[in-house]
Amino acid sequence: MSLGKQVKYYRERLGLTLEELEDRSGVAVGTISALEVRDSSRSKYASALAKALGLTLEQLLDDSEEWVVQPEIASESQHKSIQERSMENNWPFRSISRERYDLLSEKQKDAIEEWVDGQITHYTGRSPGNKSTGSRRKSA
Repeated sequence: MSLGKQVKYYRERLGLTLEELEDRSGVAVGTISALEVRDSSRSKYASALAKALGLTLEQLLDDSEEWVVQPEIASESQHKSIQERSMENNWPFRSISRERYDLLSEKQKDAIEEWVDGQITHYTGRSPGNKSTGSRRKSA
C-alpha cells in the first residue's frame, strides 16, 4: 500500500476529514488530498501526518500490519483538544468526544440526559421549568 493510501486509511479510521487532518498536522488539505490519490511511497510531510494520526513514521509506512491509532499522542499545538472542539460545537462535555458518546444506545443516552438534568437541578436549584435563581426562601 502506498503512503497516500495509508494516510487515507488511518484518516478514515479515525473519522477525520481532510480539514481536521490539516488542523492536526499543519499540512494543507490540497497536499493531503493529492498524497492520498497518488501512488507515492515518500513525502516530506509523512512525519507530520504520521504524528497527527497518532502513529510513528515507521508504523505509517508499514502496510504489513494494522496499527492501533493513538491520536492523543499528537501534540496539543498540532490539534485542538476535545475540550476546545466541544466548546466550539456547543458540545456539553469537555472530556467525552461526540464520537464516543455516539457509541451508546438511545436508552443509554436517555439515562445520561436524565442524570445530567438531575445534577443541574441539584446544583442550581432550577428544574427545567423553574426560572428561579437557585436561592431558596425560608417559609415564615
